[in-house]
Amino acid sequence: MRKTNKRIYTEPDAIKKALHEYCIALEKRFNPICIILYGSRAKGTFTNASDIDIIVISNNFKQDFLSRIKDLIDANISSFPIEPLGYTQSEFEIMLGSYRITALDAISEGIPLFGAEYFNSLKNKLNELEKMGLYKGKTSWHIPVAAMG
Repeated sequence: MRKTNKRIYTEPDAIKKALHEYCIALEKRFNPICIILYGSRAKGTFTNASDIDIIVISNNFKQDFLSRIKDLIDANISSFPIEPLGYTQSEFEIMLGSYRITALDAISEGIPLFGAEYFNSLKNKLNELEKMGLYKGKTSWHIPVAAMG
């Protein structure tokens, strides 16, 4: 695992170790561009019952989305509930540009576990969308009217 955001170190050691091992397995199997921890674990609002939400961006996935998920789940050898989603680079960039909540939340609040440089480029794209009027309120994202067509 490459550079890790300091927020991850609020996690118990066993979870940090499981995430590290999971990222190594993902690197070997999928050659990811980026691995992002998002959701309650990234925001620090998790409970002991919270799962671990992960987005893996790789151009080495099978076409079928459900097969990707199965392969990503199979890569988890820990007992922790990792909930992975897998997207190609173009799929994820389209999601971000189309204001998909999963992509917006992952980039605005996520922690790059791998591929920090690419993550930062996505963060820059999100900043550009925010300059055009996109913003996150207390409960939802607000899309600028001009983007609605």
